[in-house]
Amino acid sequence: MWFFGHSSKKEKNNPEEVETLLKKGMMYLTGDGAKEDDAEAFRCFEAAANQGSGEGMARLGEMYQYGYGTGQSYQKAFELYTQSAAKNCGLGEFRLGWLYAHSDYVKTVGNFQIPKDIEKAKALYRSAAQHGYKDSAGAIDYLLATGNLLPF
Repeated sequence: MWFFGHSSKKEKNNPEEVETLLKKGMMYLTGDGAKEDDAEAFRCFEAAANQGSGEGMARLGEMYQYGYGTGQSYQKAFELYTQSAAKNCGLGEFRLGWLYAHSDYVKTVGNFQIPKDIEKAKALYRSAAQHGYKDSAGAIDYLLATGNLLPF
């Protein structure tokens, strides 16, 4: 099993196939180039994640966080973001940092409790920026300029 029982067997990592899956997933998610279909986007991101893609894990985490193509689950999102961050994926690090920074919101809306940890959030935002995730640099700049976290 890979994670959450979504796959009974870990698939071989094929970078070209993963890239295609990620692109198709975004097309289905946004409706840009394909008919919008959250369930199909979910399947694409899940297949990429099952091949060990950090971005696939992060995108699948977003699907769970927002309930696109599946039931909403902040716990599954947290687990996927953690796996993605362990692969130095900037998107996964940023999303995981966001959960640590906004744990009060996550507890209220998502019925999932993680400890609020601003220092961990900042460290994850910095790491995400170092790994090329552009939105993270903006979050750090906003935090330093205002002393507050980005609103959600």
